[in-house]
Amino acid sequence: MVEEDVANYIAMNTSLVTGTDLFLNQLPANTPEGAAVRVIRSPKPWGNLTTTLISIFIFYNSFVTNRNLVDSLVILFNDYRGSLGSWSISGQVSWSNYGKDDYDRYVTSVNIEISH
Repeated sequence: MVEEDVANYIAMNTSLVTGTDLFLNQLPANTPEGAAVRVIRSPKPWGNLTTTLISIFIFYNSFVTNRNLVDSLVILFNDYRGSLGSWSISGQVSWSNYGKDDYDRYVTSVNIEISH
């Protein structure tokens, strides 16, 4: 699954640890803060490749921690554009701010379109 490849790339290049504060799809109920990698739009053909829209949802009580991770991921993904790996950034890297959730966490997503 391509979202696992993206999560592994994040884990290798940030302080996030898979299974501790980096997850697929959603944070577990007992995990108050962290990030979740999720497919937002199913894969669609694009020439010889496939494109998929993925969002990394970020949940932190601290605005500064949330924003620092957003900024780091935006830079990380922009630097991965044109990579020769199993996937690469093929569209715009953007982020969306959702404000605070019911658990008083700041919620932001980093959104990427990838080719694979």
